[in-house]
Amino acid sequence: MTTTVTVLTEKEVQEAIKKNYSKAETIINNEDKVEKILRKLEKKLKELPLGLSSLSYVPVMGSLIKSYIEKRYTEIPIATLAYSLVAILYVVSPIDLIPDSIGVIGYFDDAAFVAGVLPFIKKDLDDYLEWRNLNDLIVK
Repeated sequence: MTTTVTVLTEKEVQEAIKKNYSKAETIINNEDKVEKILRKLEKKLKELPLGLSSLSYVPVMGSLIKSYIEKRYTEIPIATLAYSLVAILYVVSPIDLIPDSIGVIGYFDDAAFVAGVLPFIKKDLDDYLEWRNLNDLIVK
């Protein structure tokens, strides 16, 4: 059996970001909605198989958003927060290019989307990780 993996182009990633950016900005200002999304994310990540390395940044994105909302880490561009939330929304959405119910292959589009967003925000995520490690914050 041959498996075909769809790789998202930068244009497709940018279109998805534009489509969801205002929704992400609205959610960032609503702690209850953010917490609900983070719980969905946690549940979904528990189901993921190993080998989808770009998805390892998704919980970091969630932690960053939570730290921002709690006003513990606020020196971050709003665009980085919105891009992070757009990526999280894509991962937790039941509707995407390859349904997650297909199994391992169903997560490749999630990983591809996150990998497409990472170049825009990776430095900010790495800076946050350094800050979090220096401040000994444990994500629960």
